[in-house]
Amino acid sequence: MTKLTAQDLPTETASLREIQEYVRKMAIQRRHSQDIPVEMMYLTEEIGELAKALREHIGGDFDAQTSHKDLREEFEDCFYNLLNLANLTEVDLFDAMIEKEKINLSRNWKKLETEVK
Repeated sequence: MTKLTAQDLPTETASLREIQEYVRKMAIQRRHSQDIPVEMMYLTEEIGELAKALREHIGGDFDAQTSHKDLREEFEDCFYNLLNLANLTEVDLFDAMIEKEKINLSRNWKKLETEVK
């Protein structure tokens, strides 16, 4: 496989499937693990990093110096790892989203009365 470059990045109008395919190719290039439990641990770790960045961003008990750039990077890390895990389990996330949203559209949702302080 030819090494991916900046020219191979998905465009602003890329579909979810195109982005998922890019992640599949990049995971191969980066030699990421093909082990599903290991990849699940990576995703979980990234979600924890996102939670910390969000907590800092909203002024929790920690240093509130987290920039919007830090948040963007943590969201991307989670998104990348989620797509990689979906690829390893052969799940087309676009199809999965449409199928699940059809179910969700018929549900009655209750508003949560919680607020982060």
